[in-house]
Amino acid sequence: MLSLDNSNKKRGVSGMKKAGFSLLVLIGGLLLSSCGNSVAGAIKPQDLTAYLETEGKVLPLKGQVIDWNLKVPLTFTLMRDPIEAVTNKNSIKKKFLKEDFSVQLIASGESFMLNSKVVKQEDGKVSLKVEYPDNYVPVKDDNFYIQIKSETLNKNIAKYTVIQDYRNPVISVVAQSDTINRGGSAVVIFEVGDENISDVYIVDNRGKIFYPQVFQKEGYYICLIGWDLTWSEFKAWIVANDAGGNSSTNRVHFENQPLLSATGKVDLKPSKQYGTGGVDAVYEGEGYKKGPVNWDGKQDQKLIDNKESEGQFSVMGLTCYPPEKNFKGFNLMPFAPLGDCRMTSDYGQFRNYYSQGKLVKQSYHMGIDLTYYVNCPIINTNYGTVVYSGYNGGFGNCLIVDYGMGLYGLYGHCSKLYYEAGDKLKGGEIIAKTGQSGMATGDHLHFSLFVQGTYINPNEWMDQAWMNKNVAAVIEKAERIMNLR
Repeated sequence: MLSLDNSNKKRGVSGMKKAGFSLLVLIGGLLLSSCGNSVAGAIKPQDLTAYLETEGKVLPLKGQVIDWNLKVPLTFTLMRDPIEAVTNKNSIKKKFLKEDFSVQLIASGESFMLNSKVVKQEDGKVSLKVEYPDNYVPVKDDNFYIQIKSETLNKNIAKYTVIQDYRNPVISVVAQSDTINRGGSAVVIFEVGDENISDVYIVDNRGKIFYPQVFQKEGYYICLIGWDLTWSEFKAWIVANDAGGNSSTNRVHFENQPLLSATGKVDLKPSKQYGTGGVDAVYEGEGYKKGPVNWDGKQDQKLIDNKESEGQFSVMGLTCYPPEKNFKGFNLMPFAPLGDCRMTSDYGQFRNYYSQGKLVKQSYHMGIDLTYYVNCPIINTNYGTVVYSGYNGGFGNCLIVDYGMGLYGLYGHCSKLYYEAGDKLKGGEIIAKTGQSGMATGDHLHFSLFVQGTYINPNEWMDQAWMNKNVAAVIEKAERIMNLR
């Protein structure tokens, strides 16, 4: 537990009246926050809750204790209060003090200084890097203390309990989809054995990160993942990091299956960009050449209403957010936005775009085009939340809906939109009507699906047999195995 030197209660050297501080501890990329002694009117330490944070993602911390493997450096960031100093004219002026610090390790029968260095110091903020000496053997005690002292103030600032943790997290796959189709999706359920886990995710061979949900109980996770159509091979690894700086990876083996698709030709409409032929907006499937789009770890899901015809947002950026923490069950029905309709362009079709008989661009079709009749009602099939409503470049008037598990649906080229960002859907609603807004040569619906910012094949999620085999059956298998443990 965090303890503080009682001498901190009254600060004062050379006319300095008082100073307060808060303390952040960075452990191998993980941020531990707590605070030191406070001044009058400030928040007291007991009023604050410690937390772990990695890349802006806040995680719960079990008590104010540092887990450390003595290998990764610690970075203490002290948030300092200004000092009240008495001037020559006996007036009181607040100023920030430049300080030097020392960090001592205290264990039973031994104590010594740790390597410490101020790496950054500015008004109200000091970053202090601390490392265990290379020529020292690890201390014998499982638990010991780190004491931080301000040499400038000649006062101990804080005394932290440290638990030595050398054990890597243990990862084991409980159940998974056996195969994954190129441009398609799969699910994996796994267990991570570590009481102080801080970060868990799946990363593929292009660097795309997929964030899992807690499955049934702590220590178990479920994650829906997607294979980027433009990559010829798919590999994935589970990564788990603990609060002590230890890390483990485990390969998830999927049998890769090819996607057979045709090549199509598109004659572009007149535009400024291509003279008498072409479009100004980015074509359908924009962004796939930019590489993986990962959540920045800071911003929450955006809810955007955009009525401006010239507006354009990255649909991969709008759909890259992780799902909510806890998995609440799999209740999705096969998508059927136009019911018994006709498909005019399939997913994965490689398109050649021509203007006045000249090839001007090439791309994959990252969705399916469906048509029935002009201004046909578009039916939403599942529970979800609208996260985008309005005009968006080549997609024209479109809706983007969050269906949970990191799965998003995009409905493009609409003539009318009936819902706004933030609206909750229950399934069965008419959410829009087909049209030819944006980049469209005729009245139709462009339907795309995403998993955390990666385009995936909508045909899979319109097929009850595929959903049963590759998602529902995997979940049922995992539940049976967990019930036996």
